[in-house]
Amino acid sequence: MFTRGVAEKFGMHSMITHLPDYAQRAVADLVSEPATQSIWLIGSRASNTARPSSDWDLLVFSGDEPRERDRRCDDLDVVHVGPSRHFLAEGQPAAGFTLSFENWEWREDGDQAIYTGYDLIDETDDYEGSAPVRRPQRRAIRIWLAASEYARNLPPNPRLHQMARFAIHR
Repeated sequence: MFTRGVAEKFGMHSMITHLPDYAQRAVADLVSEPATQSIWLIGSRASNTARPSSDWDLLVFSGDEPRERDRRCDDLDVVHVGPSRHFLAEGQPAAGFTLSFENWEWREDGDQAIYTGYDLIDETDDYEGSAPVRRPQRRAIRIWLAASEYARNLPPNPRLHQMARFAIHR
């Protein structure tokens, strides 16, 4: 589990310490992927509208296009956005879902962002036949930003990715 000191050492927002262990492990795994550019907490947890039963939602900007991935767990939704600005949630089939992130009206301001996004999961959590539903404006909190994003011409820092992964898995 990340402590505040470890989070700061690896350039992570202190909010990471409030995530449950399974979400922190997911962040560490995502940080270890060299193409990961930034990770954001979105949804009701970031907007302070969560109920005790609310899940956790992460948005991952990547230098790679999103691909089908298994869903990590029931209480965590991870949405991947690629350079084409198309996005795909973990556990979601790639075929038939070609939504563009451009429709989210994403506006960053430092470690926070405001967006108007979509919910992709219907009440039954069944992706087949579910339609995206536009939601009102929400807040996002950046949890992690790759060192290369500070200076966009620098390559990713594999050592930072490896150290962050080690810090959470020890």
